[in-house]
Amino acid sequence: MRKLGTLAGLLVALGLASAVSAQSRTWTVCGGNTFATCASVTVSISGTNTVTMTVMNLSGTNGTYGGTVFTGIGLYNVPSSVCLVSGAVCATTPVQSTMSGPTRTSNKGSPSAWYVQNDKQIGGGIQLDLVGQTGKNTSTVNSGIASNCLLGALPGGKNTFWTNPTCGTTGVSNPGMNGGFVTFSFRVNQAWNLTNSQLLVKGQNGPNGQSTECYTGASPNGQPANCFSNVVPEPTSIALLASGLVGLSGAGLVRRRRGRDIRNG
Repeated sequence: MRKLGTLAGLLVALGLASAVSAQSRTWTVCGGNTFATCASVTVSISGTNTVTMTVMNLSGTNGTYGGTVFTGIGLYNVPSSVCLVSGAVCATTPVQSTMSGPTRTSNKGSPSAWYVQNDKQIGGGIQLDLVGQTGKNTSTVNSGIASNCLLGALPGGKNTFWTNPTCGTTGVSNPGMNGGFVTFSFRVNQAWNLTNSQLLVKGQNGPNGQSTECYTGASPNGQPANCFSNVVPEPTSIALLASGLVGLSGAGLVRRRRGRDIRNG
């Protein structure tokens, strides 16, 4: 019994250590400095110092423009000791991430994985500590993250898009991949506490070709936050939530029935 107790204690300790070494933070926000967009982004840090950004382009919900394409997502208020790594040292040039997710059905090819950089501006004069973007040195619409709420407004030709099934599954290949989210991952030299870090989402292909930046905290150069957690669930989101609850209630019903069958047997 003592050995079992020791083993149980060790497993608990390992579980706690795992919980401490892995952390995440989610922003579900709407806003922008030129026009409004909406996004849900989760940033997770694993015990191997791998940062994963999980993205849902919610453009087209809450009255925002559905043709908006995300071309850059960055973090600021990250400790200065943290850096993107290439091999075992801080990277001085862009590093291509590992990226996956649903795509636009009408793509002529496959979208490319984003590039990540240290200390980079993606527009508006805001210096970001870590930023993923579509191009090595600048953000372009090609390989951006779109929603499927206004497919006709997305650029065609050779442009390819990662595409979230925000408004259903029409026009989206593999809509269930990653639960409908697009993810990209990269490694840093050390984990950090995400509590004080802030998010910036850059959207392009807006009304009249405009671009916008949605940022959740005061910028490094003093611009006030313009991106806030005031998202009202849309009918599609409510339907998805309802289907999940129905699934859970069904599972509970099966368990209860099994319990009655065992007792009756």
